[in-house]
Amino acid sequence: MNLANQTDSFAAQDLAGKAILFEIGAKSGILELIEREQEFKPTDLSKQLDIQQDFLTIYLETLTNLELLAKRKVENTHEEIYTKTASYQQEKNKIGYIAWGMISCAPLISNTQAFTADFATAVRLYHRSGEHVARTSNWMGAKDFYPHAENVITQLQPKKMVDLGSGTCGLLIRLAQKIPGLIGIGVDLSQDACDKAQVHLKECALEDRIKVIVSPIQNLIQNKDVFLNADVIHAGFVFHDLLPDEEKKLDSLLICINQTAPNTTLVIVDAIPFSTNQHERAFSSAFSFLHQFYMGRQLLSESAWQIKLKNAGFNHVVIESLGISGGRIFVAKKS
Repeated sequence: MNLANQTDSFAAQDLAGKAILFEIGAKSGILELIEREQEFKPTDLSKQLDIQQDFLTIYLETLTNLELLAKRKVENTHEEIYTKTASYQQEKNKIGYIAWGMISCAPLISNTQAFTADFATAVRLYHRSGEHVARTSNWMGAKDFYPHAENVITQLQPKKMVDLGSGTCGLLIRLAQKIPGLIGIGVDLSQDACDKAQVHLKECALEDRIKVIVSPIQNLIQNKDVFLNADVIHAGFVFHDLLPDEEKKLDSLLICINQTAPNTTLVIVDAIPFSTNQHERAFSSAFSFLHQFYMGRQLLSESAWQIKLKNAGFNHVVIESLGISGGRIFVAKKS
């Protein structure tokens, strides 16, 4: 057997095994609990989880054997304390791509024949889990695209920021904790996400600085006061959801932003279609194919974004690549 080929096979097996274990941890509720704390005891977890003790014990031991967790004895007791290793976050990032593609998108891929035969009916019948998409996107994004926008915005030091597609307001919360006096508005279509955001804001004592609005972003054309005096407006992977069916609304929204907040910096994070870059092309092609043929979405090229932004009055556009294949960040200003 070719040793190089066997090594490649072992690497694939390693990632597949860890992906299975992380998905088990997510579905059982274990991962959510261990990610809240720097360190934790199994007894603390078992009090909050309705699962068998041996399931929890063996699961934690398995992650420890894989060097994803580390443990130490509590002095003068029989208890053990666990902590996450650096490998935990690194592997979770890799697994995010596998889980997003093969589990989050499974309702689409599994019904390929339905989508190719009658797209309109298939779109109505087969849906992805919003919770799973959000979770796996977070696994990918925590390393490969969230920090990019966060760093750009931190350098701008805004006094007011609007986040379009804010989810549970994680970005706004992190920025408010770093930028003194920052006030923010988070806008998201999901009532559930906004409800969770309110809980997180209260936990962080930021409910007076960050407001949450449940709304489709295109409705802000009629509620443009949201943008008044905004120094930064961020849109993370949301604008392509308006394409191609609501492209005119996207154009109107961009013009509305430019006219209502003429001094703002618009920070757009999105994906270009079918990147030909050698390191990007595999995942970018799959991402583009899924969005085009299963979701009815149109991804725009870098040049198409530049034209669209210029037509809306944003004459100065800087484009940078992200860690996620095909991902781009567009930083746009009026002048």
